[in-house]
Amino acid sequence: GFTYSTLWNPVSARAPRAAMSATDFVSYLNAAATSFHSVEEVKRRLRAAGFTELDERKVWELQPGGRHYFSRNGSAICAFAVGGAFSADTSGAVVIGAHTDSPCLKLKPSSTLEKEGCIMLGVVGYGGGLWHTWFDRDLGLAGRVLVRQGPEGRLHSMLVRVDKPIARIPNLAIHLTTPDERGKGFQPNLQTQAPPLLATALADALWNEKHPAGSQAVETADTPSGKRHHPALVDLLARTLTVSPSDIIDFELQLTDAQPATLGGLHDEFVLSGRLDNQCSCYLATQALIQSLPSLAGDSFVRLICLFDHEEVGSQSATGAEGPLLRDSVSRIWAGLAPAAAAAAA
Repeated sequence: GFTYSTLWNPVSARAPRAAMSATDFVSYLNAAATSFHSVEEVKRRLRAAGFTELDERKVWELQPGGRHYFSRNGSAICAFAVGGAFSADTSGAVVIGAHTDSPCLKLKPSSTLEKEGCIMLGVVGYGGGLWHTWFDRDLGLAGRVLVRQGPEGRLHSMLVRVDKPIARIPNLAIHLTTPDERGKGFQPNLQTQAPPLLATALADALWNEKHPAGSQAVETADTPSGKRHHPALVDLLARTLTVSPSDIIDFELQLTDAQPATLGGLHDEFVLSGRLDNQCSCYLATQALIQSLPSLAGDSFVRLICLFDHEEVGSQSATGAEGPLLRDSVSRIWAGLAPAAAAAAA
């Protein structure tokens, strides 16, 4: 859902520094529209701090004082810094955990939906959301697109964001609601009441007449996206990514609030945004790891952050907190440091 959070006290003696942190946090929130975008933003910050990326498919050769990260599925990331006084026999790990996912409305694998002369999007609720807060909002789309590129037709994953308010889930006028909805609160049925409006059938027919080549290319494309999603939607994604509609194989998209996060309140003491659960923890964990680096040389511990995915739907996946990601991280780090520790002990 959408809410707000108090991040700093404007009358505090540390207000200028807190204000800078609040502004940076808002920048992070606006970059981290989805789990995929959150991981990319964390990567960007880590690279700027001197961290290098590791490949899970290769052997890790690590040294005390090193700082590294790796991601899994593009939606979860682990980053760590090894203390300069690390000992394989006596050292441990200090771990911060968070998750990159938040409750949202995701597009169904087959999202084409037309009803009462309107083009709509088939969506499904992800996690336990405050779904009534999604009504009467300007909604965009964001996520990951699988694209075929190059003469060999290799598949590549590309992140996409459509910040234009292309969709909306309208509330009914009050005199069309039931007494229970007015008195006991609105609890929408996600199957019948949450599909957002994308266009009218009339405007869509005019678009098809104006763009016959684009519409036909999507509908006849030998790809799943051309058969399961509306041609105008696929065309929009293709134009946003500067690719051909026929090159889009599939995608994972979710609705996003087109209104950016911002500071509000009389003294800018509130952060006005959705996804505060759990992007606030992701941001703080990342910043804590980066800002602790000046004391790394004299530390004997491994400082590790794990930003999991699928926390909102049970955590039991390859990227979830109850999955193997944390165990794999710790075991791979210790295995990677073993040669260096043995050489130091010799």
